[in-house]
Amino acid sequence: EHLHFELRSAPPEDKSSAWQRDCVHPLTALPFQDAAPVSVTVQDIQSAGVDLWAVTVFVSTTRPDVKGIAVQPLDCVEAAIPQAGDQPDQYGYLVHPSSFQFEAWNFMYSH
Repeated sequence: EHLHFELRSAPPEDKSSAWQRDCVHPLTALPFQDAAPVSVTVQDIQSAGVDLWAVTVFVSTTRPDVKGIAVQPLDCVEAAIPQAGDQPDQYGYLVHPSSFQFEAWNFMYSH
């Protein structure tokens, strides 16, 4: 068995290049026996102003296939609270996203 993967560089004039669109994290394709759970711990919550909070999350895992981590805050009726960092800039990139997603970041930030 072997794993084939490519490192791609999209043309700078094509921000939504198909070169990057289909890239995936190569470790998600590998078979493995260890199905250990992922441990997620909220380590710190700090007030950063009126209705602004900074949350520090620690993730621990031995799994090679974790595709990403996302934090979704909810209000008192469990409705999702929109995050300012999840709004794209004028070029369509998330400058301060509230998640870390390998495939999405590979597409956005590896041009």
